[in-house]
Amino acid sequence: MAPLPDDRYSLPFLWGGARFVPTSPWGTSWDRPHPSGDVVLRTVERKDRFARGIWETSTGRLVRFLKEAEDALWTPDGAHVVTIDASLIVTVSTWPGLAVEAERTLAFDAGAGVGGAELALSHDGRLASAWMFSGQSEEGFALFSIPGIETLASLPYVQGESATPCLFSPDDRWVALVREPDPIWWTLGDDRDWDTPTEGGRVHWATLHLQATAGDRRRLEHPILVDVPRGWFPPEELAGATWPRNVRFEGPARLGFDLPWGGSFVFEVPPEGPCVAPGPAPRT
Repeated sequence: MAPLPDDRYSLPFLWGGARFVPTSPWGTSWDRPHPSGDVVLRTVERKDRFARGIWETSTGRLVRFLKEAEDALWTPDGAHVVTIDASLIVTVSTWPGLAVEAERTLAFDAGAGVGGAELALSHDGRLASAWMFSGQSEEGFALFSIPGIETLASLPYVQGESATPCLFSPDDRWVALVREPDPIWWTLGDDRDWDTPTEGGRVHWATLHLQATAGDRRRLEHPILVDVPRGWFPPEELAGATWPRNVRFEGPARLGFDLPWGGSFVFEVPPEGPCVAPGPAPRT
């Protein structure tokens, strides 16, 4: 598909001068072509505000501006567009008519507020997940059906940071989220900060949340451990961000991610034993 013209003048007046943003802060694509290739969901930014819209591929003409949408996705068959707003209202609209087929607020306690949300859809188009963050280092998610929008399971807000939103396994059996619960995980001292060296040894670095999509819809939690050398603390180039990167499924039962200090880690899901990722090398 040829790149879209940057047709900024198709935006509503108050969004004039906005720029297209192709990639979310977590590295996921915000350019979402319709299966037909005729239109594409895109994201624009103006003065730190984001909004979604639908543009024609060939002309760049704006078809519909989705000002309130925190995120938007096509269903795999292209028959619907799913959106979520900051009040966690999910809307399923038909395409191309954009008639509202279903609309409901997710059953999720967002008492701490919603700093943002990102959607993921199952490969068969029957389920969706919404990953939410409060903006205060709290994250959670909800699993729900579409187009009926029935909340099936959820992870209430928990402390932590992640670099990849929820994702479905290739066989749609699981929804996975990996987060870093403690920003200073390598040491346990009372007066710890970013420059506090570790005591060394095996520590709890991240947590894998695995949500089953069928049956009893159980949610599993697995700590991800690393061995850190004595005296280690994150180098300046990590800039306060030591969470796992680029979380992805590498087959129906294998999950992988990139390590912030280099390399990657791949393991079976659900894990049968401790998840011990390669730790950082000693600092020199």
